[in-house]
Amino acid sequence: MFNSELKEQYINDSNFTEAREKFARHLFNAIEKYEEQWGSDICTRNADEIQPVIDAVTGYKKQSWYTTLSYLHTYGKWCLDKGVFGATDALLRIRGATNDKFREQTIASPGELQKYLNDIFEPESHRKIDNTYRCFYWLAYSGMKEDDIYMVRANDVDFVRMVVEYNDCEYPIYEQSLPAIMNCVVLTAFSSTSSQCTDDMVMPRGEGDILIRGTKPFATKGTLRPLLSRIANKAFNNESTQLKLSYNRIWLSGLFYRMYQRECDGFRVSFSAVALEYLQDKYKDDPDKVITRIEINRKSKSYMSDYKRWKKVFHA
Repeated sequence: MFNSELKEQYINDSNFTEAREKFARHLFNAIEKYEEQWGSDICTRNADEIQPVIDAVTGYKKQSWYTTLSYLHTYGKWCLDKGVFGATDALLRIRGATNDKFREQTIASPGELQKYLNDIFEPESHRKIDNTYRCFYWLAYSGMKEDDIYMVRANDVDFVRMVVEYNDCEYPIYEQSLPAIMNCVVLTAFSSTSSQCTDDMVMPRGEGDILIRGTKPFATKGTLRPLLSRIANKAFNNESTQLKLSYNRIWLSGLFYRMYQRECDGFRVSFSAVALEYLQDKYKDDPDKVITRIEINRKSKSYMSDYKRWKKVFHA
């Protein structure tokens, strides 16, 4: 932590719980590099200097930036009350992440997802293993839980009805996803060359019919997620894309896109069912947990708040 003595005093004076203290330290470590560039504590900077830092260290969702702002607000007030030299009231006036942050971490439509996938992966026509990576993100966009994605089989895909059927649920197949999903269904091997391949395939796929299998029968979260993260970060750092997406961000973008379609068709927008499913999954290892209506409403309002902002950014 930059100016660690001051921040340790703040933490000690705040009487945080263990979890809150851990978050405070994580936050201060996240902003340290910016304070080092300034050569001064964040409590001494002006709002124009602080706002880009907020955009950088917080997520686009209200719950993320609201928590961060609450800590920085109390830290700024504490610094003023303590008479810290150079402290300003800027931390009390900063706002949540800007719309640019939302545009960087969400997408508006299937077309935008396809553009992102084109920016970071090989074309589908090259018939490389990248098709499975594309398929993973398309299933995320359709609303499928991450653990379920690894278990979908080729015969779960219905190209006639344009859905993936899994665990008694149906997930839409978007037109832009057809080349990648079709390849994952039919290919028995992948090309290892960078040019468009012919029939000379040199990387046999793993045995079985798991949709997103690579050279092994199954893909796992422990191997695929870090790989996709490295590919996405490299593309962002190389400026191949201006987006910073992940499973969760793509899943949420798909949820908002479908909800917006329903709203345009005249249906009432509600996230109660999604909130309940989220909480059930969160507490699945606690059979004694009783999910209350208050918890459902709180999570539903959080989704609604983020949805309204997504809509304002992409469909104003």
